[in-house]
Amino acid sequence: MSEALKDRYLLQMISQALPGLVWTTRADGYCDFVSERWLEYTGLTAAQAEGAGWKSAMHEQDLITQLQIWIDAVESGSNYENELRMYHAESGTYRWNLIRGIALHDSDGQVEKWLGVCTDVHELKLAQAALREKAELLTLIGDNIQGVIWISKPDGETEYVSKHWYEYTGTKASEKKIELEEFIHPIDFASCKVMWQNALSERTSVAAEVRIKRATDEKFCWNIVRIQPIKDENDQIVRWIGTIMDINAQKSAENLLQLVINSIPGALWWKDRESRYLGCNMENAVRAGFSDPKYMIGLTDYEVAWKEQAAELQRDDREVVQSNVGKYHIVEQIQLANGQRAWLDTSKVPLHDAEGNVVGTVGNYVDITARLEAEENLKSLNLELEQRVIDRTADLELAKDAAEAANRAKSDFVANMSHEIRTPMNSVIGMSDLLSRTTLTGAQKELVYNIQNSAECLLDLINDILDFSKIEAGKLELCETDFDLRSLIANTTEIMSETARKKDLAFTSFIAPDVPNFARGDQSRVRQVLLNLLSNAIKFTDQGSVSVSVSTAEHLDDYDLVRFAIEDTGIGMTQQTLDRLFSPFSQADSSITRKYGGTGLGLSISRSLVELMGGTITVESKEGKGSIFYFNIFLGKPSPLLADSAPIATVIEEHIPKFDSALFDNTLILIAEDQKVNQRLAMLQLREFGCEAIAVSNGREAVDASQQTKYAAILMDCQMPEMDGFEAARTIRKLEEVSGLHVPIIAMTAQAMSGDREQCLAAGMDDYISKPVTSKKLADVLRKWLPQFKSNARDYNQGDPSVFSAEPPQSGITDSRETTSSLGFAYEQYESKLNEWTKAFGEKTAYELASEIVFGIKTVIVELEQSIAERDAATLKQTAHRLKGLSLNLYRNETKNLSVELEMHAKSGDWKTIEKYFALLKNSFQDFLVRLPAASQESHP
Repeated sequence: MSEALKDRYLLQMISQALPGLVWTTRADGYCDFVSERWLEYTGLTAAQAEGAGWKSAMHEQDLITQLQIWIDAVESGSNYENELRMYHAESGTYRWNLIRGIALHDSDGQVEKWLGVCTDVHELKLAQAALREKAELLTLIGDNIQGVIWISKPDGETEYVSKHWYEYTGTKASEKKIELEEFIHPIDFASCKVMWQNALSERTSVAAEVRIKRATDEKFCWNIVRIQPIKDENDQIVRWIGTIMDINAQKSAENLLQLVINSIPGALWWKDRESRYLGCNMENAVRAGFSDPKYMIGLTDYEVAWKEQAAELQRDDREVVQSNVGKYHIVEQIQLANGQRAWLDTSKVPLHDAEGNVVGTVGNYVDITARLEAEENLKSLNLELEQRVIDRTADLELAKDAAEAANRAKSDFVANMSHEIRTPMNSVIGMSDLLSRTTLTGAQKELVYNIQNSAECLLDLINDILDFSKIEAGKLELCETDFDLRSLIANTTEIMSETARKKDLAFTSFIAPDVPNFARGDQSRVRQVLLNLLSNAIKFTDQGSVSVSVSTAEHLDDYDLVRFAIEDTGIGMTQQTLDRLFSPFSQADSSITRKYGGTGLGLSISRSLVELMGGTITVESKEGKGSIFYFNIFLGKPSPLLADSAPIATVIEEHIPKFDSALFDNTLILIAEDQKVNQRLAMLQLREFGCEAIAVSNGREAVDASQQTKYAAILMDCQMPEMDGFEAARTIRKLEEVSGLHVPIIAMTAQAMSGDREQCLAAGMDDYISKPVTSKKLADVLRKWLPQFKSNARDYNQGDPSVFSAEPPQSGITDSRETTSSLGFAYEQYESKLNEWTKAFGEKTAYELASEIVFGIKTVIVELEQSIAERDAATLKQTAHRLKGLSLNLYRNETKNLSVELEMHAKSGDWKTIEKYFALLKNSFQDFLVRLPAASQESHP
């Protein structure tokens, strides 16, 4: 046998003895030997493996790496080692193998051949991967749960700590050794050591609450530490696993809860089903003999101060637990820790868990010892007082009889004297009336007039005193009859309107459609209250207006609750005056009595009469601004015959003093405008023309008013609350289809934009004028639509461009160079308007109008700023429109100004641009105010 064959045979024998797969490869890469095990493992034949066939047994993803390692080894002549996947014929899969190649050198030191061994390490590889996966999972879990996780060896040496420990304590992950003493509170560290020693000795789980220093604020915060042993199959500890959870917030909440519980009056506790204490407040603990509630946890009543009563107390606990029903106000006596005995008022209820199961009891008691003693003392006092009351009552009965007799005598005397005085007073009034009809000189007429006024005042005084006397004596009775309610109101207001005319006051009355035509009640007393309140309103109003409105507050089966409101712009009242307003003989002060007269009985009598009719009377007032009196009275339903009568038209009247320079003859015009200052301006302008006018504040009121009274024209604002001018116009036109009438409707718009003309026409309007509404504009449009216009009327420069005959002007800033100087408020415009109004209405009224406008703008600017801050686009849009209507009289340019821009951008929602224009507007108004006299900035609502 040749040497080569001998070597090959030897190699085969050696390969059979080795556990791995043996092979040899020449230096040129030619495989000249593989062991039987190699062939069995790969499923290849010797012929298939010979040469380069061995490559087919390797995983294609590992082959390139293996070839590179082979080339490096050949060049260096060194051994090599690599892990790769080889095909495993038995399983049909690729399995991991460790390949070790050893270089065999010849006598010259050249690599002659490579001897290699492949060892299957697939299971080891999988195990290593599993270990890595477990380690990564442990790290992932530890890093993503709240709190800290750590693992240590049986002797306590730390192997793993989650990242939260380093974040909490501020240490670095590189510091593998953890010195707990540096972070745990000194007081708690000793107990921690004891806990760890117990865990080691008992080989069991332990837990404790300790304070650990937090890196973020260097404060010691409460944490709960738990340690759990991990044991092998032989019950030997192989690891310790621990957790640390921050419970500082919970601990603070528990402390706060305990403070709250301790603050509850009386004693409070809660127990489990076996009557062991789970907790209590401080008062209960102290009474039981403990300095802190925690010392009572786990104890029973047999282990505290009242152990003598424990059996009885636990019996009550069992009854509550078994019945699931509380026991309340158990009066019992117990022994306290201080040795005293106390009477208690005790209540107990079931304690439930989250599922509703009874898990114990909750109870509290209040010490009623002092109360019971006081009750005993009170009983004794009551017996004594009862006897005194019996004796005193007898005396009071005698005094009461005497007082009632004196009061009756006084009332009879006042009534008799009133009647006695009334007889000669009637003669004085009658005679003076006859005397006034005779031929008298001017001086004599003045004397007779003074006599009549004095006599009427004295008669009113007598009537008030007589009514007051009857009310005080309880003898005033109502005389209920069916009466015409609307006629009573109309007649009463007509009487008072003459008085208002004499003082040059505007006087209006309004009766809502839901007010019944007829009612049942004491009509004389209803008239008396209404006359009294209207008389007072006119008496205390020197300029402005007085109005009365009547509506139905509630419809009942047998009654209607009718509401009267009397409003004036008079002197008003302070809160101090309001507090005593309805007291008898009460007026604001002595100066009021000297200036206006009166007894101070009127309002007291009115309140008594209203209350006698089942109603109430109230007042709202502001000194210097005016007052509103409200009274509600119950009026019965009339007889069926009257109840079925045809409806009476709602009364809507306004009496305004006339100027001599009349353009129109007694023309009644309706103004629909939501801003009071614009209402007033329009009414003043119409009054200058000799027109009468009524003002309403929204489209719905305009529709109602148009159906009750025939108007020569309607001035309709386009933007109003509840119902706008367009909807109101459409509604009126629809109603006119039935009546066959057609009243001219003239739109008033704060900005004539493109498309407004078509919108007004589509709504049924006849014409429109743009704000600000000047006398010239108003005269032109009324001249166009009212046939009553006189041919010799004053010329107001006919042909205003803001009516339908012209194209509406456009608005909007197109030139970036335009500034607030051309678009903002203009003091020169203010002076021009003031001069115009002074000529038309007088200086006083002109300044009042101007100051109302300035005050209104101030108010609206504040509202704008708030809506911008809150990003309230809807409110901003409405408020910007109000500002535009208010301020047009003060802009240099009526059609292109800051209010127009602000409203336009309010619709777009461009807040950046909105804030820009609001700032420009606010600054422009501030500059305007600097030039404005102080008197013109005062409010005159």
